[in-house]
Order: sequence, then structure tokens, then C-alpha cells
Amino acid sequence: MTQILIGIKVKPLKIRQKQKSNFKVGVVASIQVPTKPWFDILQNYIVYGEYPSHFQVKERRALRQYSTNYAWIANKLYRRTFDGQNMLCIDGPEARRIIEEVHVGACGPRMNGLVLSKKILYLG
Repeated sequence: MTQILIGIKVKPLKIRQKQKSNFKVGVVASIQVPTKPWFDILQNYIVYGEYPSHFQVKERRALRQYSTNYAWIANKLYRRTFDGQNMLCIDGPEARRIIEEVHVGACGPRMNGLVLSKKILYLG
């Protein structure tokens, strides 16, 4: 709210309501397109030594340097941490499933990111 000084003319603000749409709430079937995981390029380089065809020289060098922090163990890609622990690389749907299981399930209430990651590591 604001105070209007005497003698100042203010035009009223007219607001029109949009017409209601014919959209009806119902069950919507979603089609999930299979996508490659975020680490697909990295995995192909580590396992097969292949670069994507569209990579330039600088991008190939960056991929070589970036891949030094990753390891291919038992047909799975792991990221090496500074303390020697290997973290499994997972795709989006798997990550969502794990977070929902730990976050909402019998494991406890909502928590911040650090506590959530420690709990996921603890539960395996």
C-alpha cells in the first residue's frame, strides 16, 4: 500500500480475467526416450580409446586429462576421489531412484546434500 498525495490523479488498473481453457486434467502418458548417460563419451574413451567424431584437438586433450580421474572396474565406471574411494557413475533415472529411496523412504526425513550423500554411501 502507498499513500497518494492530494491533487495527484491516478488511473485505475483494469485487470481482465482470461477465459477458461478447455484443458481437462487427466492421465497423461509420457513417452521416455532412451538417452545415453552423461558419462557415455568418457566411458567409450576409457574402454575403447575412441573419441567422438566431432571432437577437435583441444576437446580430445581435455577428455584425456579428464579421464585420469576415472577407472573402469568390473564393467562399471567409477570416479576416483582424492581420498582413494571409488564412486560409481550412474545415470539420471538411477540417481533419482536412489535419492528418493534414501530421502523419502524409511531412512529418515529430509536432509541437506552432505548428509544425504554420506547416508547414500553408508547404505551402499
